[in-house]
Amino acid sequence: MSSRTTNVDSYIVFRSDGFYVLSKPNGIATFPFAAAISSLFKGTGSEVIKPRILRPVHRLDVHTSGSLIVTSNPRLFERLKLAFREHKIKKEYIAVVEGILPKNEGRISLPLSVERSKKTRPHTRVDANGSQAITDYKVVQTYGRFSLVLLKPYTGRTHQLRVHMSHLGAPILGDPWYNPHTTEGESFMFLHAHRITVPSSVTLQDRVIATAPLPCHMQEKIRNMKVPDAFAYLEVSSPK
Repeated sequence: MSSRTTNVDSYIVFRSDGFYVLSKPNGIATFPFAAAISSLFKGTGSEVIKPRILRPVHRLDVHTSGSLIVTSNPRLFERLKLAFREHKIKKEYIAVVEGILPKNEGRISLPLSVERSKKTRPHTRVDANGSQAITDYKVVQTYGRFSLVLLKPYTGRTHQLRVHMSHLGAPILGDPWYNPHTTEGESFMFLHAHRITVPSSVTLQDRVIATAPLPCHMQEKIRNMKVPDAFAYLEVSSPK
C-alpha cells in the first residue's frame, strides 16, 4: 500500500484499495457514519468518498479529532476489527491537560465501567470491578498549569484516555464531561488521535503508518506553551 493526500480531499491522510485513514475534525460524530462523512465532504467535489459503502472500523469521540480508519472492503473490515480486538493496531494520541502528572512517564492501569441511562449519555468511571484499561503516557512539556502529553492506549474502553487523565488530576483541556474546569460554550477539546499503525499482517501488503495533522486550536496552544521544537518532536509539520 502507498499513502497519498490530495488537495481536493484534504481530510484523507491515507488511501489504497478501499482502505482509508481520515483526519476527523473535532465536533463531528463517527455515527451515524453516512451523515458524518457526507457533512465532512460536502462541497469538496470528492468523488472518491462514497459514504454509503464505507464503514468505520473504530470510534472516535465527537470531541476528539484525528485518525479514523474506514473501509469499503468487507473482508478487510473484519480483519481490521479482529486486529483491534487483538491489540495489533497501535494508536498514539496528543493531548493538552490541565494539571501536573505524578511522573514524566508511566503506565495507567485502572479498570473502567460505563454507566448507561436512557436519560443521560454514557458516563465512564474508574471501577475495581470494571474492564481492564491500560494507557501509557509521556509528558513532553509542562507550562504553568498545562502539560503536553503523548498517550498510547493498549485497550479501547469508552472515554478511556479522558477518564484516566482526569483520575490522575490532569483532565484534558476542554473536556466537557470529565474536566470540572471546562466552562459552558468552550468549543474544543484538546485530544487528537495523532498516529495509527496497522501491521502488514492485517493489510496483507505494506505496513500502514498514517498521521493526522494537528488541528489549528492545538497548534496554537502548543505554540503558546513555548515547547522547544515541539512540532519536530511530534513529527508534525509546523504551521507557516
